[in-house]
Amino acid sequence: MRITNRFLLALYLLGLFLVAGCSGVGFRLGPPFNLGYTAPKEEPVYIEDVRLDGMPVMPGGILGQDWQRVSGLVVLAPPYPPFPHQIFVRWFNYKQQRFYEATVSLREDASDVMRHLPKSDYGGLLLVTGVLPDGQAMVWVANAHAPKFGSWIEVGRVQGRQVEGDVENYRPQIESMRKRGRI
Repeated sequence: MRITNRFLLALYLLGLFLVAGCSGVGFRLGPPFNLGYTAPKEEPVYIEDVRLDGMPVMPGGILGQDWQRVSGLVVLAPPYPPFPHQIFVRWFNYKQQRFYEATVSLREDASDVMRHLPKSDYGGLLLVTGVLPDGQAMVWVANAHAPKFGSWIEVGRVQGRQVEGDVENYRPQIESMRKRGRI
């Protein structure tokens, strides 16, 4: 059997096509994970902006579950973004009527820590951002139903800073929360 240049060219193009196809949609860029947000029950907040390594993601909204319960879950779909090195978060604290911003640098082994979490039968892995009344922001990795099926592991914490913002945008929600006794 004689191999011609056309055959080699066709084989080469087929190889390129297969390699390019395998790196396309449906294949993961990073480990599969979802985003979650949490805040203390007595300190309702509104997450205005979250960015993974500068890339914007959908905000979490009003929070106020309990520590170690996730609300504002954002489910990501393949292809997953690369696991972030930093998470930027901006939030409004209804009780204090203050705005905060923080950029949390994750520890270097955060992705490995997440990969080695025990898997639950009920969901995937979470990257959870939590905010505190004093302006701190924390990040944990957890399986989807922690703490019931495992613990949360802290992978970053930073003291945020108070920033400017328009409280009037939140006036109706503030009044509603006051009437219901939430703040």
